[in-house]
Amino acid sequence: MIKTLLNKKLKRLYWALFLLLVSFFVGTIGFMKIEDYTFLEAFYMCVITVATIGYQEVRQLSDVGKIFNSFYILANLALFAFVISTLTSYIFEGELKNIFKRYRVQQTIQKMKNHIIVCGYGRNGFNVCQELNRLQVPYVLIERSEQHLHNFEPKPHRQFIVGDATLEETLLEANIKEARAIIIALPNDANNVFITLTARELNPNLYVVCRASEPSSEKKMYRAGANKVIMPEAIGGIHMAQIITKPHIVEFFDLISGLDKMQMQLEEISTQNLKNEFKHCSIKELQISDETEVNIIAFKDREKGFILNPKENTTLSDDKVLIILGTKENIKNFKQKYLS
Repeated sequence: MIKTLLNKKLKRLYWALFLLLVSFFVGTIGFMKIEDYTFLEAFYMCVITVATIGYQEVRQLSDVGKIFNSFYILANLALFAFVISTLTSYIFEGELKNIFKRYRVQQTIQKMKNHIIVCGYGRNGFNVCQELNRLQVPYVLIERSEQHLHNFEPKPHRQFIVGDATLEETLLEANIKEARAIIIALPNDANNVFITLTARELNPNLYVVCRASEPSSEKKMYRAGANKVIMPEAIGGIHMAQIITKPHIVEFFDLISGLDKMQMQLEEISTQNLKNEFKHCSIKELQISDETEVNIIAFKDREKGFILNPKENTTLSDDKVLIILGTKENIKNFKQKYLS
């Protein structure tokens, strides 16, 4: 969509320059044929005529030449005003600056890899972006309405595209082929299904998270290729009920989700990313809790699935994912010490 937008913006400038060249070509040929001017004389006559400078003719015009020049002047009055207004908008009103700015954004997006694409900047999309900002995860936001983006501040790791996410070209400009996931948060379920189909076709390895408003849409989204379908209204209702029925559990989840002031959080760590000296150690040998005050509360095994509260003699292997719990600072220290 950025490329399309740039083409639309430049199209008016191209037309202005093209019509100006046509005018000079027609005028030069006309003066050469009618008045037998040399090329330089005819071109100079076109310049002073189009620019409405009012200099004297190169040579006295014949009657036919006067008629030709009269129509030539009338035709170029509107053309000259169009060219001047176009150039003014590009030079003095910052249009040219905006074009180069959008071009730089496009180049930045095309260099991004393993990023996340977020479709829609409504209530759900806004919260998604806020969480990605907190975690400093690179992403590209696609939003149709430019007015909704007035409070969005682009940075190297987060960019936006003003466009329609249902269009294949918009997803390509968001560099979907290099993305690792897409979060589809539009309010319209039919659009979300269509985006899911298109995204899955463009990148078969993409992890697709899709928002659904109606329960009947959930199965359609899974059939379209979604990995996970979320119903925010249903989750919100369950959460409100659990605040009353299970307040301490809800408080704990708020704590580990980073919503609490203590800044506790969960993190998943693939054992493949551990330093070589730690890859095949047992949990006891790692001494993670002693060194970094981080706790391993679970790990995921490809065959057995999730194993909660793993024993200290559990030996790590390349196919496991550790689920650790700690403060933001503790997890930072863990990554510095144990990850390669």
